[in-house]
Amino acid sequence: MTRFPTLTRLSECLALGVCVAVTSAGVVTAAPGLAAAATVVRGWERGDEPPLLATFARTVRAETARLLAPQLALAAALAGVYVNLVAAANGIPGGSVLRVAAVAAGYVAALSFLAMFPVHAAHGGSWWSSWGRAAKDFGRHPWLPAALGAVLAAAAVLVFAVPIMVVLIGGPVMLAAGVLYSRAAA
Repeated sequence: MTRFPTLTRLSECLALGVCVAVTSAGVVTAAPGLAAAATVVRGWERGDEPPLLATFARTVRAETARLLAPQLALAAALAGVYVNLVAAANGIPGGSVLRVAAVAAGYVAALSFLAMFPVHAAHGGSWWSSWGRAAKDFGRHPWLPAALGAVLAAAAVLVFAVPIMVVLIGGPVMLAAGVLYSRAAA
């Protein structure tokens, strides 16, 4: 046991953020990086101390191929949101309703994708079932998407104010997502 457990966890969380940033440089490995971060965070929540780099690298290697299809599905969903926003901006009838619906759909798709990682770390199963369970949990716990949105907004503000934070923020975001999911599941 370390003498300063809070500072130790903070430094581990920031190191986890660097790992997420490095894997996110390759677009295909962004989701596996988040999956690996969620796996490490889940170990912390259980009271384990998984070796950070070994656990991270093992999870990225194991999940890269499995997460390709969900990443493509999210990209397609967000492309659909973009197309609908462009159509709404070009004056189609009902454009304002379409704009609201498209933004809401994109919000739910992106946030449930983020929540999929702590869900999978906690329950296993396929990535599709984890994504579905995350979306269902949004219905059961309406505060969860708002809280995750607030986490992402805070992260965005930090990165906007101090751009170098983009290298560190992935660890704290996944820690917050994991803690929020654990609270919702309790």
